[in-house]
Amino acid sequence: ATIAAQSRATDWYTQFALVQLQNMQSGNLSTARSVATANTGKALFDHFRATIPPLQLLVDQDIAAQQQRLTTFLWLTLDVSTAMALAAVIMFSRAFVTHATALRHQLDVLILASTQLERGDLTVRTTELTSLELHVLGQNFNAIANALELQHRSLEQRDVMESVLRINTILAGSLDLQTCIEDFLDALLSVLDLHLGALYLYHP
Repeated sequence: ATIAAQSRATDWYTQFALVQLQNMQSGNLSTARSVATANTGKALFDHFRATIPPLQLLVDQDIAAQQQRLTTFLWLTLDVSTAMALAAVIMFSRAFVTHATALRHQLDVLILASTQLERGDLTVRTTELTSLELHVLGQNFNAIANALELQHRSLEQRDVMESVLRINTILAGSLDLQTCIEDFLDALLSVLDLHLGALYLYHP
């Protein structure tokens, strides 16, 4: 249709338009204004105009095909984008669940260690934690536990030394053997945290 329209347009231009231009330039106005010349030009133009509807139909079909390809491309792009977004959401959800599970496990470790320390186990320590914030918290917990354990040992050693000094003072402070023995036993019971009633009950 495009070739036919171009051919008809060329025929009209060469067989009528150029001829009319030559007639006017040469002064042959009667031929240029004749009915025969006008009919020839009209016939040539009608032939050209007859090619317009098929050409318009071809253009419309081409536009429809382009629109269909564009629509298909847009739907394909939308499907791919939706699939990629869904995959990203799934991956993010799995990563979040994994991170939350690991964080919960580390929190359980800290809670268990705190419970053991509260019950008097001064030797409890936390393990290495992967979370930066919880790792710092675990290190602080270990430092507190170390300080409490050292303080407890220091107090125990001080109590022992005070008891030894007290016993030595008792042994060196009296020449009466009976009094010395009674004071020594009182001091020893105080050190051992026992009562005379318990010894009496234990006596065979």
